Amino acid sequence: MSPDEPRFLNGFGRALVALFEHQKKPEDLEIAISNFEKAVKLSPQDHPRRPHYLHDLGNALRIRFERFGKSKDLDTSISNMHKSSDLTPIDDPDKPIRLNDLGIAYLVRFESQDSHADLEKAISILLEANTLVLDVHPSKSSVLHNCGKAFRASYEHLCKNEDLNMAIWGLRKAAEHTNDQPGNLDRLLDLAVTTRERFERFGSPSDLESLVSSLNKVMTLMDSKHPDRPNCLTTLGNAYKARHERLSTTSMDQPMTITF
Repeated sequence: MSPDEPRFLNGFGRALVALFEHQKKPEDLEIAISNFEKAVKLSPQDHPRRPHYLHDLGNALRIRFERFGKSKDLDTSISNMHKSSDLTPIDDPDKPIRLNDLGIAYLVRFESQDSHADLEKAISILLEANTLVLDVHPSKSSVLHNCGKAFRASYEHLCKNEDLNMAIWGLRKAAEHTNDQPGNLDRLLDLAVTTRERFERFGSPSDLESLVSSLNKVMTLMDSKHPDRPNCLTTLGNAYKARHERLSTTSMDQPMTITF
């Protein structure tokens, strides 16, 4: 065996995963996973790139689970990504990315199996990833967004106000890190939905202002033919109406309801 064979197999697998995500052909993903498995099998336990191969295998198995729903794939994905993270030193620049992807896998399993233990693990791991990733790292916004999504899931599961607050913290920070790039659209939409919910619960004027700001940015980034554009315009109009009524009515004590 050539010493470069595991690296070649892993690189080929990554290319096939990218092809699968573009063309959605299951055979591409199957061959990718086969290549990742061979790369792991051929790499010695102490090989410096073994954590990399384990991580890529874990991600591919999670993708296959999301496509075909076999729980064994997700369990094996988490196992491999745990091994990858454990083998990665704390000061390695790849450590937060591997923790982020491991947290995502736990969040996916929570959404599939409704195990709160998985959700708690997801939150803990994602917060650790956020602590380790530098502010200037290109993945910082993704880590923050996933933190927000995990806390949002916890809020929906347990209805704790602190989870809702942490969800908005993560989603807002993620949007700030991405600024006005096209990739920020989904993050701004998530932020708007979550901010709207807190406004409806507590009626905070600052949440209403944040909602208006987020939706205005959404409209700037959203293509004119985007299927969600009419709903977003309606929601923005309702938010402006709610703000007008709050400013013109001195006795408003109850939160407004905004249709999304």
